[in-house]
Amino acid sequence: MLTDDKRSQQVAPASSSAVAFTAVMDATHSNLGVDQTIVFQTIALNKGNGYRAHRGVFIAPRSGVYLFTANLVHAATALPFHAALVVNGHIVVKLHGMLNTWDSTSQTVLLSLSHGDEVYVRNIDYVHQNVWGDRYSSFSGFLIWEHCCQS
Repeated sequence: MLTDDKRSQQVAPASSSAVAFTAVMDATHSNLGVDQTIVFQTIALNKGNGYRAHRGVFIAPRSGVYLFTANLVHAATALPFHAALVVNGHIVVKLHGMLNTWDSTSQTVLLSLSHGDEVYVRNIDYVHQNVWGDRYSSFSGFLIWEHCCQS
């Protein structure tokens, strides 16, 4: 039986197949166009090097089941805010922010991805949208389990 001291000293074995990222937005994105990708510029973690900060896109380095979260803060404007989490150009889930008020919105999804699939967050429906920076908005994902075989 392990004591509490021994348990705290155990470390999980390192895995070369680990994939995980978190990117945050430092600078506010203003005047977003319809279907424009929302770029989270600052990488907090990028294990497996799947997230491309210059494009705001995660490219799956391994096939498997992933969990993704997108958290966005929208400043008060005369239009509601609509964004989407997108895989290879197809909307998976949408995010909504209220009009005329500061609002925060988030989504969490599980996705089965193939190597090279692209996942990103984009503005939809309305032009001149904004996503607040100052580390209030973030995009994260991680590989839960890798597909062992291709069919």
